[in-house]
Amino acid sequence: MSAASRNVVKAKEQQVDQKGEDLSVVIPAAGIGRRMKSHGPKSLIHIKDSSIIERQIKLIHKYYPQSEIIVVVGFGANLVREKIRRRYPVKLVYNFDYENNNVCRSIGIGLQVCNRKNVLLMYGDLVFNYKAIKGIHDGVSKLVVDTKGFFKDEEVGLLLSDDNVVTNLSFGLKHKWCQIAYLHGRELTYLEDITIQDNHEKWFGYEAINKVIEEGGRFAGSEPNGMRIFEIDSPKDLQTLNMNIKLI
Repeated sequence: MSAASRNVVKAKEQQVDQKGEDLSVVIPAAGIGRRMKSHGPKSLIHIKDSSIIERQIKLIHKYYPQSEIIVVVGFGANLVREKIRRRYPVKLVYNFDYENNNVCRSIGIGLQVCNRKNVLLMYGDLVFNYKAIKGIHDGVSKLVVDTKGFFKDEEVGLLLSDDNVVTNLSFGLKHKWCQIAYLHGRELTYLEDITIQDNHEKWFGYEAINKVIEEGGRFAGSEPNGMRIFEIDSPKDLQTLNMNIKLI
């Protein structure tokens, strides 16, 4: 086989199906969310005419109609199940010990049941427009970045190298991680292993991603043009979203 032919074969192998036939979407939505507990599961908070989780599912199916969607539930699991199980083609898995562990464990539980070679990870309390995820499925592991101020100063940020590679996630950094990640290849393999370890069950998601980077994983930073995104973590966040509802 000539060098040119080998390059063609390699390019075809690296292609991804834009409809999502090789994509699993993992949505960790098991946590209590103590500041919003009176509202029930945060994923069921209504925005306009649908809940946060329904909005996420609809956007995913619009742009990746063949993808596999996995929702990890815990707090208010029966309520979430009643809301989405029979209305949408999703797989529900349970984090039964959600009161004693953290989102790292929920991510791990979701990853263990994925059947596709690429994963789109998004937290279950995010409200965003379609531009936040459209085109993200391209075979290159990445973290979605906010430099426009959608996320609060106290949220986890990230450092980017000159060639736009994420080198670290931590508090106190200017650019924020939007709690959306696309994983492929070794980054996915590393995260699967890290998130299911017992001594990591109380970790936050950013700690697991830092460990992936430490092990040799590589994430590009991605800030989709026209992206609008909000995290609902408190009643004040809900008020902010309602004031900016036209943006999404």
